[in-house]
Amino acid sequence: MLDDFGIFLVLTAKVCTPISSNPSLTAFLQSLFAYHIEPLVSSFQREIATQTPQKLDGNVHFFSVGSLLGRTMVIFKKRQNTASFFRVVEPIVDRTVRLPTGVGSWFRNYRELNLLSDSFDAMLLENKIAILCTKGFEFMYLPDFKRMTIPQREDSRLADLIKRCEACRPLGMFRSTNDEFLLCYNEFGLYVDGNGDPSPSRPIGTIEWEGNAERVAFHAPYVLLFDNRFIEVRHVETGRLAQIIPGTDVHCSWDGRSRASDSNEQNVAEHRNQEARVHAVMNAPEPPVQLNQPVRAITQRVSELVPTIPTTMTYFTPSSRTDDQ
Repeated sequence: MLDDFGIFLVLTAKVCTPISSNPSLTAFLQSLFAYHIEPLVSSFQREIATQTPQKLDGNVHFFSVGSLLGRTMVIFKKRQNTASFFRVVEPIVDRTVRLPTGVGSWFRNYRELNLLSDSFDAMLLENKIAILCTKGFEFMYLPDFKRMTIPQREDSRLADLIKRCEACRPLGMFRSTNDEFLLCYNEFGLYVDGNGDPSPSRPIGTIEWEGNAERVAFHAPYVLLFDNRFIEVRHVETGRLAQIIPGTDVHCSWDGRSRASDSNEQNVAEHRNQEARVHAVMNAPEPPVQLNQPVRAITQRVSELVPTIPTTMTYFTPSSRTDDQ
């Protein structure tokens, strides 16, 4: 959701014909659309409600929203075999006026990027773009888009650590202090300095997660790691385990990144912010099965995760806004 522009983005999937090289497999084509929020509100005039969405692009793998140099941007990856092609676009509409329907009128192109490796995610971090790929974390610094890969591979003393990083999947990175970042992989975390080297203020080593994370989210000052059996909550500055939230078939449905006005750098200092930034979904507890009772459908529970007060106790609890599906 792009709050300041009255736009929300939807990645739609369309089933295509079976893959010719393997007829047993079916290809899915995903397209990225932008919708005006007002058609969802029945009180608006009919001519507004009939506005058509705008298609940003087809064959899109994933997208992410954030802030670059103080401007809201959208980055999305187009599928391109083992390479990655990215487009960065900037919304230019005013939510106070009726959106035009002309092609290209809601967004303008900012940059196109290529990466010669497969990628899983992208993060916009104020003055740089972080691409999470098979090589690790690929950074592109503004304004000249100079590139750097983390972890650095020149130091032979880090050979074992580099092999471990290459064998795992990068999930996200978050500023832990003014001079450090926490790199999150699916199995462990690693503190690095601004040059991408292991932080000199900490012993060289990794923070081993309790589970195998599928997704990571951030609500200052905590990192939330999503295993399908539980949510692992750790303090971003120390890496210490603060809480385990158990569940069944646990997933992160919103990691808060679409709040483009909130950068990770700003959030580090907002330790007392109680506004929900992370949403989770898990299976609701099943009641005891009675004899001869028909099997019930699985019920899922969607919850907002909010730090309890005081935040120094570092506990999260599902908020009162919990919906069953």
